[in-house]
This record gives sequence, C-alpha cells and structure tokens, in this order.
Amino acid sequence: MNDRLLSLLGLARKAGKVVFGRDCAAEAVRKKQAKLLLLASDLSPKSKKEMEFLGQNGRVPVCQVPYTMLQLGAATANRAGIYTIVDAGFAKALQALQPENTAAPAL
Repeated sequence: MNDRLLSLLGLARKAGKVVFGRDCAAEAVRKKQAKLLLLASDLSPKSKKEMEFLGQNGRVPVCQVPYTMLQLGAATANRAGIYTIVDAGFAKALQALQPENTAAPAL
C-alpha cells in the first residue's frame, strides 16, 4: 500500500488543489485547469472510459490508483471516484508515485 500517495492527496485537498467528481473534472479540463485525473480502483468501467477519453482529448494525464473510493475518501474527507488535481506540483508528485498507469500525455 502506497501511503505516500494518500498522504500527498490529502495534503493537496487541504491546499484546495483537488476537485471531486465527474462534472467538476470535465469543467476543470475544459477550463484547462486540470493537471491530473486520478481514478479510484472501484470506479465503474463506463466512468473510467469516459475519464480516459476526457483526459486524452484535454491532454491531461489519467492514473488509476490502487485505492477504493472509501480509502481515498478517508484520506481526503471527500468520497469520490474521480479526483482532479489542479496544481502542477501536486500533479507531478502524485504522477511520479504511479508512473506505469498514465493513460494520457505526461506533464
């Protein structure tokens, strides 16, 4: 278990650099604010496919992390399956912890 990823994600949330959910992710990508899309391991296949498509079209990296929505929710105090990082520094650090799961261009 990669507790560093959960800790860093919690820190990004406290800093206000994370938005939650599909609609907020789509808006952040559209506004070119999204730097990284993180997907929970138990996200539905349909939602995963939608986010991968959104990430590819918006040129935003997409990573599926090995944590469930419940585990991610415990780290961030917001239970969701899609986490959008809107800060380049946090995005780069989080992506470095999951380099093999990138489904869109790197930062």
